[in-house]
Amino acid sequence: MSALASRITFDWPKGFAALEPFLFQTPDIIFAVDTSCRCLFFNQGGVSFLKGDPENFLEKPIELIGALGSILESNFQKLFETKEAFRIEHELSGLENAKHFVEAEYRLVVGPVGQNLGALVILRDITEKKSQEASARDLVRRFEAQNRALNVFDIIAETDRRGQITYVNDKFVEISKYSREELLGQDHRILNSKNHPKTFFKEMWTTIAQGNVWTGEIRNRAKDGSHYWVSTVITPIIDDSGAIEGFLAVRREITKQKQVEEALRESESRYRELLNNVNLVAVGLNLQGRITFANDALCRLLGKAKEELLGLDWFTNFVPRSLQQKLMDLHSNILVNEKSHREHEAEIITPQGEQRTISWRDSVFRNSVGDLIGVTSIGEDVTERRKNEKQVMELQAKSERQREEIVAFVSHELRSPLTSAKMGLNQLVKDLDPNSETFEILTRTSQQIERIERLSRDLMESAISAGRELRYQPETVHLNKFVSKICERMQEELKTKSNLTLEFENPSVEMVGLWDPSRLDQVFTNLISNAIKYSKPEGGKISVSLAKDPNAVHI
Repeated sequence: MSALASRITFDWPKGFAALEPFLFQTPDIIFAVDTSCRCLFFNQGGVSFLKGDPENFLEKPIELIGALGSILESNFQKLFETKEAFRIEHELSGLENAKHFVEAEYRLVVGPVGQNLGALVILRDITEKKSQEASARDLVRRFEAQNRALNVFDIIAETDRRGQITYVNDKFVEISKYSREELLGQDHRILNSKNHPKTFFKEMWTTIAQGNVWTGEIRNRAKDGSHYWVSTVITPIIDDSGAIEGFLAVRREITKQKQVEEALRESESRYRELLNNVNLVAVGLNLQGRITFANDALCRLLGKAKEELLGLDWFTNFVPRSLQQKLMDLHSNILVNEKSHREHEAEIITPQGEQRTISWRDSVFRNSVGDLIGVTSIGEDVTERRKNEKQVMELQAKSERQREEIVAFVSHELRSPLTSAKMGLNQLVKDLDPNSETFEILTRTSQQIERIERLSRDLMESAISAGRELRYQPETVHLNKFVSKICERMQEELKTKSNLTLEFENPSVEMVGLWDPSRLDQVFTNLISNAIKYSKPEGGKISVSLAKDPNAVHI
């Protein structure tokens, strides 16, 4: 701020009269007071500031003009004491604006011979100026914050119009591994990785030299020989005349992103190669069911080149009409529910009219950012297998019918003689003495025939059921008596074995339960027969005993 004249010298009444036209035209607010701080003069700006009739304030203490009056009086007193002019800013309240700022300039007024006549203050509205200054400070703070953020995350460089580097930030130094001194004055060829053709950079320079912004991805080479990728934006720097004076380049490292993209490309390439080399058909469908991918096996099956298949509607071109709506609904369902995979079998029709059965496994397919873009289906042509399975089932059914016919024939031819023999024995027994030895022998023979009948029936049922479980027919069995009769019957087989005895230890507790007597007889007879058959030559004793607990019967 320039130094102020400490005082104004002129004849007090005549001076104001002479300056009155000028003072009333200025937009500033002017008040003049005598040495007692009484208001002697105010211009038009002062009139608009006063509350009420201006005449009521002349020759009255300045403090009466309103909220600012006491501030003015205090500063006038300071001026009279120091006799030095000064400037100060005041914030006013109560005016039309919520906040109003004025710059106050205080000066002494002296007479022709140096006597102190009073003082005046010029109040200048600086509200807009203060607002502009605040906006400028806010812009500076924002710029500094943005600059700090850019310097942390972005790689920044400036060059002159010839491309020589004039500025690099710390991030540029860090990633390039060159010092700032090594970079300044060089051009960006110092970072050339030779990954891009010359036409790439020629196009870039043509774009920015025309004043346009260039964007792209560049692979650079650091000082230590390592490579890194940057996403780059280059914009011209324009001077006041509109000419290009340099260029600003802002870059962000994307090395990891490029590595991921490369890995995805390699993975996709291997996946496509795998699909083309295996004996499986593969097709990719977009959200609308149109073909986006077809492997070599599918092309061979359909008799078409990939270029002919891409873009075709899969369902209307290669699915039987009767299945189209069903498979379109399945396609929509896996997309809506976003199921990871689904397995099903469906027929397709080749352009030659042949119908093939494919066992499909469908999986949803997403792009690199995770958006659902379609379905990939891998399938196996199971047409011949299903035909063979159908033939096998037909042969099995035919074999089953033949077996049943054979079993029925054998059953009739085996059981008919047994039935006749049993009827003859029963007829003979009627005329015999029940206590005779012949009666006992014939009775045991009849029982053996009954057992053979049961065994033959079980064998026939087993053959008919072809491995299925036999029917179980439980009835009430008195186990003590049942086992005792079997042991009596088996005594006849002991006659062929010397020094071998069979004893049944009949418990005192009666054991009754629901069992199949035919199955029980078969089990006990086989057990005892095997014991007799495999007994030692010197003989021994076969013991059969029964025991009971709350949960089971033990034999």
